[in-house]
Amino acid sequence: MNKHTGSFDFILDAVAAAHDVNAYLNLLTVDGNLTLVGAPEKPHAISAFSLILGRRSLSGSPIGGIAETQEMLNFCGKHNLTADVEVIPIQKVNEAYDRMAKSDVKYRFSIDMASLKSERPAVEQGVTFFDTAEVYGPFTNEELVGEALAPFHGKVVTVPTRFVRLWG
Repeated sequence: MNKHTGSFDFILDAVAAAHDVNAYLNLLTVDGNLTLVGAPEKPHAISAFSLILGRRSLSGSPIGGIAETQEMLNFCGKHNLTADVEVIPIQKVNEAYDRMAKSDVKYRFSIDMASLKSERPAVEQGVTFFDTAEVYGPFTNEELVGEALAPFHGKVVTVPTRFVRLWG
């Protein structure tokens, strides 16, 4: 990371776990901004000097609603910005977890929500939290998850998504 010190105007930090934010602040140019959208369990320790000496700013934002998400997608499309993800079926979630524990992950895992249609046993085995990613577009994930988990409606199953909270 040292070779990139002072080279970014903007960094979007979506990590919702403890990590060293100061390392990323140092990657910013003068007047650069780091925006947090991931909320870790404990507050970050921020070095005031990283902000003051580089005239850098730190801001936060909730994920946003449909309008903000569409604006972001339009911006990414216009500027050819893409994300690298590894799409996996729900059946491989344990394997994905093991790979993360071994640091054998190059990209973010996104679960193919269509694979849930055949995987009701996940809930029967105790999985009670499903976080959908934007693989198919607005509301498609919610529809797929809703269909797959319909028999469990009213039970302790939480499905947070970018657009709605189905039940929980």
